[in-house]
Amino acid sequence: MKAAVGDRLVLESTSRDRPDHVGIIVALRHPDGSPPYVVRWLDEEHEVLVFPGPRARIERRRADPAESVWGTADRPGSHAGSAAERRHSDSAE
Repeated sequence: MKAAVGDRLVLESTSRDRPDHVGIIVALRHPDGSPPYVVRWLDEEHEVLVFPGPRARIERRRADPAESVWGTADRPGSHAGSAAERRHSDSAE
């Protein structure tokens, strides 16, 4: 799994009664985009260090304004590359 700052991290819910947990990646700990990620959860408004598990996927921020803003890049079991561009620099380091 590879990500860039500005991508979304989605943790798929294990229950139909609960929605997926969605956050924005705000910082990387490794320059190659591998986990862990610093994520700001949209529903909790705080940042945490996340080591994604098997129910996690990355939704890349698309650079082309003609396309939809979010595109699914990594799903469990996929091997998508990391072609997304960083929207802003990693200010946490």
